[in-house]
Amino acid sequence: TTNHYRRVSRRTPRRSRTSSPRARCHPEPETPVSGFSFLGFDSRTPRAYTCAMPKLLRLTIALMILTTLLGAAFLVFLELGSRWYISTTPTHELPPSLICDQNYYPIQEDKIQLLEEIVQKHLQGEPITAQELEAVALLAPQEDMPALNGIFCSGMIIVSSRLDGPARTYVIRHELEHAYQDRGLTPGCSDPEFCATWAAAWEYPRGFLAAIRSSGQEAYRLSPSTLEFLFSSWHIFKVYFLPG
Repeated sequence: TTNHYRRVSRRTPRRSRTSSPRARCHPEPETPVSGFSFLGFDSRTPRAYTCAMPKLLRLTIALMILTTLLGAAFLVFLELGSRWYISTTPTHELPPSLICDQNYYPIQEDKIQLLEEIVQKHLQGEPITAQELEAVALLAPQEDMPALNGIFCSGMIIVSSRLDGPARTYVIRHELEHAYQDRGLTPGCSDPEFCATWAAAWEYPRGFLAAIRSSGQEAYRLSPSTLEFLFSSWHIFKVYFLPG
């Protein structure tokens, strides 16, 4: 008999296509299988969706997470710093203003009468013009009202002469809202400064931005240091822009 030997291949088996990283992330099923895919996550298998996520998308998500963490840390820094500033600075409250002293700034009946006319127009639902706002306000030197843009006291609206144009109109409208509050015309408002800020900003958005810029410049000029400017500005931001 003759022995027939069969040649046996000893070559290393070909590596599966799924052994490469990309192949493992993007397997090609032999037969179609129903399912859905969202951001690289395949409902047919429990593989991680980040495997198939493009590099640019992964980098974008990482930057977003890093930015969020840094922003949160900065807000915590401002909050702790503002609390320290308030606790160590007795003058964080508004200092006494000469403009609310009737011996120094006597009541002007014409301004009070104009204010009453504006209040009546408001009750009748009529719009208040910028010219009427300018007429009702009393201008005062900035040195007589430190740390203030405007104030409603003694039945009058008094605004710093440092302001002009849209910024002054916005501040007058802000103080007019306080006059409405003083007469009980805003029953749904539980935070006077917050309500006055956004009521005026809704009508005069340009003046709102101009007042922020002017106030920031004045606050920075008066602040002893940049840190105190940041801490005090954060405190003011919470008072005027966030509901209490």
